[in-house]
Amino acid sequence: MSLPNPYAQYRQTQAQTSGQLKLIIMLHDGAIRFLQQASAAIQVKDYSKMSENFNRANDILIHLCASLKPETGEIAVNLNNIYLYCQERTVVANATEDVKIVEEIIGHLRPIRDAWDQIEHSKGSESHASDAPRSARNDWSFAA
Repeated sequence: MSLPNPYAQYRQTQAQTSGQLKLIIMLHDGAIRFLQQASAAIQVKDYSKMSENFNRANDILIHLCASLKPETGEIAVNLNNIYLYCQERTVVANATEDVKIVEEIIGHLRPIRDAWDQIEHSKGSESHASDAPRSARNDWSFAA
């Protein structure tokens, strides 16, 4: 019988108790981390780890697409297009074992992640979104 991983339990608890913006940032961080791990696996020719990490990054990208609310406007549509493009490039990078494609994908995701982080930090002293009535909340183009 294996013992539960305390780090995994901490991450799960953190995800369950974080606000919407923090979760979006965590998803981007995870996708970037898995892409970096896939790149490292390419360099040491560990193809099993490479594929596993590409699949995990792609799962996150799929989740980010599914969480968007296209009816909220152009930003959501543009994010969807970027995430779909990154998904396609992830498949190509996995098939071709191309580290440069991985760097390209990270180059698309990091500025989006940083923008979400700036939005979260700019909230600063504002009241927590869940404390406001639904009509007064910003949904940032993602499902609540």
